[in-house]
Amino acid sequence: MYELVVMSGNTIYAPPVEGKVVWDTSRKNNPGKLTFSCLPPVPFEMGNAVRFKVDGANVFYGFLFTDKSDKDKVKFTAYDQLRYLKNKDTYVYSGKRADQVVKMIADDFRLKTGALVNTGYVIPSRVEDNQTLFDIIGNALDATLMHDRRLFVLFDDFGRIALKEIKDMKVPVVLDDSSSDNFDLSRSIDAKTYNRIKLFRDNKKTGKREIYIA
Repeated sequence: MYELVVMSGNTIYAPPVEGKVVWDTSRKNNPGKLTFSCLPPVPFEMGNAVRFKVDGANVFYGFLFTDKSDKDKVKFTAYDQLRYLKNKDTYVYSGKRADQVVKMIADDFRLKTGALVNTGYVIPSRVEDNQTLFDIIGNALDATLMHDRRLFVLFDDFGRIALKEIKDMKVPVVLDDSSSDNFDLSRSIDAKTYNRIKLFRDNKKTGKREIYIA
């Protein structure tokens, strides 16, 4: 049993949904996305908040970004607040952990935060010039991974930006041929595939170009 509502000011709508509600997430550098279609007419607007629950459990909280209409239905796409991390900015900071970088950016852009786990490693200094906020946070998390071998995941927890270590996000589910309905696997060597790499280096001392092949 699922519940999808759209909030417009003080009014809450439970629209008649046509077909499936699809929720997409990615581990890195992408916001959560919810797509659904409604029967026309629809009374809500772009920017209205969307809440989606399954069996009473919180799944998605975001905002309407696009719609596409035909005579039979209106298709909506909503993103969670990680969508705003696609904005670009410049930051110079020093002596901050990755979780503190997340909090700094969230405060500057008025984004809501939830549980931000202490990432431990203090980054000496960084200059981020005209980078997406996703990349600025990602660089801080990468620096932590390189130093401490600890992998953290940034995600939207039903309307609040959260940061957890990946080992604490395990679920008691095993995916195998008996528990999976279906899957698609594609592999290709059609592009960006090489069996020989040639490197050139100009040796300033000898005045010759050195060639290395692997």
